[in-house]
Amino acid sequence: MKKVLGVAFAAFAAVALLSPAALFAAGTPYEPASGDFSCLLPPGWTAFEEEGGALVHILGPQNPAGDYRAGIDIEFMQDGSAGFVSYKKEIDYLRDGGKGESVDSSVVQALRVSGTLARYFESNVTRVLPDGRLPAGETTLHHFTAFVPAPHGQSYYLIDLSSSESTYLNYRGLFMAFLKSFRLRG
Repeated sequence: MKKVLGVAFAAFAAVALLSPAALFAAGTPYEPASGDFSCLLPPGWTAFEEEGGALVHILGPQNPAGDYRAGIDIEFMQDGSAGFVSYKKEIDYLRDGGKGESVDSSVVQALRVSGTLARYFESNVTRVLPDGRLPAGETTLHHFTAFVPAPHGQSYYLIDLSSSESTYLNYRGLFMAFLKSFRLRG
């Protein structure tokens, strides 16, 4: 699987050469209430913030196949806040998997996002969904995960696009274009 993900990353990098303008011709500019960043929403995707603004969810259109609905989560990880861990420790945690999860991930690679050196990787996470409700079944989700350092201190943005394993190839180029459109303030 790691070899397959490595080959996938090569294709991922090739798509990265396409401009956000080409992939997001009908995209919508978005900036959270905090004004800390801006980005382009893919056509047909909707953003909403959780109270406090540290977490933004961007939901993709309903999946006609009826399986998992793709989405992007942007979470600000504030240095010094309760529960803060460095991005290196968070990468290790996500690549190793949490309780009840089986994870297969690619190597971590570098990428320029908003003029800073970011890190990203792909992973397949197998877990039981829906969580806490019956009927539930084992499901494999695919994640494109990026860590973008904030301008000051050790804070960073954790940006994660999740989709069903059966549709993840549809989102590789979209995620790279999204990261290229992501701009930090300050």
